[in-house]
Amino acid sequence: MAKQFGTLDVLSSGRAILGVGVGGEFPKQFEGFGVPLSERGRRTDEGIEIVRSLWTEPESGYDSPRFRFEGITMEPKPLQHPHPPIWVGGRPGGVETGPDGKPRFKSTTGAIQRAARYADAWDPYYMTPEMYRESVTAIRAHAEEIGRDVSSMEWALTTFWLMRDSYDEALEAAARKLRYGRDLSARIARYDILGSPADVIRRLETFIDAGVRYFICNWSCEPSEVPRHLELIGNEVIPHFR
Repeated sequence: MAKQFGTLDVLSSGRAILGVGVGGEFPKQFEGFGVPLSERGRRTDEGIEIVRSLWTEPESGYDSPRFRFEGITMEPKPLQHPHPPIWVGGRPGGVETGPDGKPRFKSTTGAIQRAARYADAWDPYYMTPEMYRESVTAIRAHAEEIGRDVSSMEWALTTFWLMRDSYDEALEAAARKLRYGRDLSARIARYDILGSPADVIRRLETFIDAGVRYFICNWSCEPSEVPRHLELIGNEVIPHFR
């Protein structure tokens, strides 16, 4: 990953961003790689440390129960200094599948602490404005506890969009689609960006008030509808915020 994103940063003239999350929604993926699901948080933290070392140090080494190496060099180094920004994602307290195959709640603090310690940006998903505001407060508080300055941190949110002439039309269309191969329609009204351009603007304003400055768009519409969505966003939504 360090090599891939270091090269991407060079090829893109210093515009690469590394997004990091622990995963866990699909335990079979971890089984396939022989990685215990319970280790994913620690592995992710150590992975971030290793990638940053490979990006910034002439020669890298690491020693933990999961990763052990020394004398590794990596070229080309990224163009961005000190390194490409690392955007940490997560959903504090979300639901996942446990080792016994049954649903359980995720940690409410793991992603928050990871962002406070390592992130250049916080980019969660499936959040209400209230949840987002609370997460920003928690990250700042934990960063202060560990002595890290996060005044330059960026604040983002991954969202799912579907635009129609009305909110009800958009909600109905979004509820019909599977997401990640599953029926997640119960989440749509609570978390998604839905409706007409006016509906979308009002929804975005509530998130902006909560601290969001970047919106990552996932499309709940059909692929053929994406160009129309981009036109509506470019012509009617973005001008409202300029």
